[in-house]
Amino acid sequence: MLNQRTSRPIRNRKGRDRAGAYTVEFAVCVSVFFSTIFGCFELARYGYIRQSIDQTAYDACREGIVSGATVADITDRANVLLSAYGVNVADIQVTPATINEETMEVSVTITCNFSDNSWALPDFITNDVMTSTITLDHENRAFLKNEKATADSDLTNNDEPQDV
Repeated sequence: MLNQRTSRPIRNRKGRDRAGAYTVEFAVCVSVFFSTIFGCFELARYGYIRQSIDQTAYDACREGIVSGATVADITDRANVLLSAYGVNVADIQVTPATINEETMEVSVTITCNFSDNSWALPDFITNDVMTSTITLDHENRAFLKNEKATADSDLTNNDEPQDV
């Protein structure tokens, strides 16, 4: 539609006044949007690192309960798995300090600080320390026999029905 006096198209006054409002709205909305997206990434990363140290502690402990395993074998296995998972900074502790045939159980504790392994800036992440401890019986314990029990007493005290 043309203006009768100037022969120019009639412009909506509202459109002229809101020219910069779209840019401001976009700037506010996009910053909230990207903050939410990056927050979701960090939350997923937190769960991933938590699961990674749990799984690494279990696998390293399984490595240590085998006859002939050493503490060095356990820490090497844990370091390989942690680097494969992308966990760069972690502390690995193995109990007992020496593993031999008299060892009854092996315990592996992995501790890491999430801010050291986060993708975001560490200033925005609290110092949340994650710890995972797994304790498993050593394999030699399965073959130990109670000295007080005899083979006959074990069979006669069985309350389970026999298959016929």
